[in-house]
Amino acid sequence: MAIQLLEIITTFAFTLCFSMVAVLAWLPGIDKTEHRYLQLYLAAIGVILLIDQLTPVHHALHLSLPPLLFMLGPLLFAYTRQQCRLPLSGAILGFLLIPSLVLSLLLVLQWLQLMSWSSVMHLSLLYWYAAYEMLFTLLSLECLRHFSQQDKDSQGANLRTRLLWLKGYCWFNLLLLSVDLISPWWWAAYAPGLPVRSLSLCILTVALIWFGLTLVRKPHLLLLDHLRQVAKYRHSGLRPDSQRYYKQKLDSLMQTQKIFLDPELSLASLATQVGLNSHNLSQLLNESCAQSFYDYLNAYRIAHAQQQLLCSDASVVDVAMASGFNNKASFYKAFRKQCGMTPTQWRQQALTTNHQES
Repeated sequence: MAIQLLEIITTFAFTLCFSMVAVLAWLPGIDKTEHRYLQLYLAAIGVILLIDQLTPVHHALHLSLPPLLFMLGPLLFAYTRQQCRLPLSGAILGFLLIPSLVLSLLLVLQWLQLMSWSSVMHLSLLYWYAAYEMLFTLLSLECLRHFSQQDKDSQGANLRTRLLWLKGYCWFNLLLLSVDLISPWWWAAYAPGLPVRSLSLCILTVALIWFGLTLVRKPHLLLLDHLRQVAKYRHSGLRPDSQRYYKQKLDSLMQTQKIFLDPELSLASLATQVGLNSHNLSQLLNESCAQSFYDYLNAYRIAHAQQQLLCSDASVVDVAMASGFNNKASFYKAFRKQCGMTPTQWRQQALTTNHQES
């Protein structure tokens, strides 16, 4: 009876994980990017639970659990840092994932029969991953504590709620990992008839249900920008770490989504998409790019227009319209200001230069 109940709980848990991964995948592009580490974290948990339920410990597929388990801590830490406006670089995250990568390499060697992966080693890794993940969970809690103290006044309601949820999940996770560390001895002495991981699985399920209910009750926590400043700071300066974050987000909008092609794009609408007010966006552009809003916007539009002038036979007017300009006059004025010549002159010069080089 206990085994059947545990299987039901496991099925429910990994179904919850994959459902939340699907919800996160449905988010708009910029919000999806902000939650990509959470999506990977939940997907890894779902796969771990699925493999753990479907395969016995000595099955070949079960050997893939250690690399996945050693990914969980770094992914949780990376997500926490991202929410605290201190995103990890790809190099640092790669360094933190070295244990998982090494185990993946050993797993491949095992499948190729170039080495032997002993049962003792496998069970030891299934046990000691908890200590590794606990380290990153403690680092996540410290990051959350430091951020809440530093930026207490600049946090909007959505961000405060999300950070509280994340902090609560970290404490749940510490409890789960502590149970994983002590359960082999406790279970053998007091509950020998039950699977060792049954209590930790119940804790994980409660945490996932709590997360799911939070999303059902407050879906805007994921759909709205969590770093929108409160009205108190509408006329104040941005902190250096905030500037870095918003500049990365602005660059992503311009380079990936190419929103500069929208001829109706204004300072106010761009500020809304970035998560700032118009005053702070102007400050960001002045201090980070040494440009006004229109100079910054036209730089992207003209770069796009230059590519079109060089690679297509479209007329100058068509290129101007396709690059986000409302009319030919504004295009010529911006182009001459940046390039020192008209678009027609630039096209002729560029084509001549390319012909000579070829």
